[in-house]
Amino acid sequence: MWQRAWTVLRERLTLLQWVSNYTGSTLRSDATAGLTVGAMLIPQAMAYAVIAGMPPIYGLYAGLVPLLAYPLFGSSRQLAVGPVAIDMLIVGAGVGALAQSGTERYVALAILLTAMVGGIQILMGLLRLGFVASLLSRPVITGLTTAASLIIACSQLGNLLGVELGRSQYVHVLLWEALQHVGGTHPLTVGLGVGCIGLLLGLSRWLPRVPGPLVVVVGSTAASWFFGLEQQGVSVIGDIPTGLPSLEVWSVSFGELNALLPAAVTVALVQFMKDVSLGRIFAKRHGYSIAPNQELIGVGAGNVLGSLFQGIPASGSFSRSAVNDQAGASTPLANAFAAVVIALTLLFLTPLFSYLPT
Repeated sequence: MWQRAWTVLRERLTLLQWVSNYTGSTLRSDATAGLTVGAMLIPQAMAYAVIAGMPPIYGLYAGLVPLLAYPLFGSSRQLAVGPVAIDMLIVGAGVGALAQSGTERYVALAILLTAMVGGIQILMGLLRLGFVASLLSRPVITGLTTAASLIIACSQLGNLLGVELGRSQYVHVLLWEALQHVGGTHPLTVGLGVGCIGLLLGLSRWLPRVPGPLVVVVGSTAASWFFGLEQQGVSVIGDIPTGLPSLEVWSVSFGELNALLPAAVTVALVQFMKDVSLGRIFAKRHGYSIAPNQELIGVGAGNVLGSLFQGIPASGSFSRSAVNDQAGASTPLANAFAAVVIALTLLFLTPLFSYLPT
């Protein structure tokens, strides 16, 4: 009986599968990878929260607790967890139909949606529905992520042009509205945005080891402060709360659960498809296997626990997982080191980002 209990515990708590072989060398590799990914996650987390219609601080909250939970339950050793753009697009569409972006109700519904996503994923994992991953074809996943990239890019045209645009999930609507407002373009905002894009592309091509997003964030924030860009019409992030998130239980009503269910199921499935596909790539590269059912439980636990600390949905990131692998991550513990970077940022650095141009 005890052996059976130990087998079940070891299967569910995947930490027990690799911690016995953990060495000082592995620790150094994970720490290097985690700190690198953490630095990359700071600007991405804030930007992705904006895509979801949330204040930037909630993106940082999502880069904390889920990253501590995944190493306990997740089966991929290189997957880097945190806010992901495609998830935020679905959150914005689902919650935006029920509340005004940026309001307290909108924030509460987004956090409740995160808990629902995690609950669905855990239930799927316990019911061993991970076999669904074998039914997913690469063209479907590629089409999904490519379409999301186009929609996300177009949804940021308002911030890039310095004009107010509505929200939509249709590319042609976003492009047409941007064309209608082109006369109100703010030249300094456009110049700053185009310059940042150029710097990102240049660094990724000629200096790929340099964390481009972090360089752009630090450089543009310093320029905004030094030249007083806000007084010249450039929109900035503004005040960001300092400190770690507090524990808050969700406010739940049956009507809200029912209204959010379609978006919750969509996010849960999209995260699952993406994470298993990513996990299999790294597992094949490094000679091990992942467990789809356990991935559901690992990411689901991160979402449920993260929602209790005001987090929005978190899952595996394409770009950060690639960096995590290249930086030498050997176990899921690299996520915990990235979470330390986010925690230090929340405790000491958030006032510096108030000048960050949107």
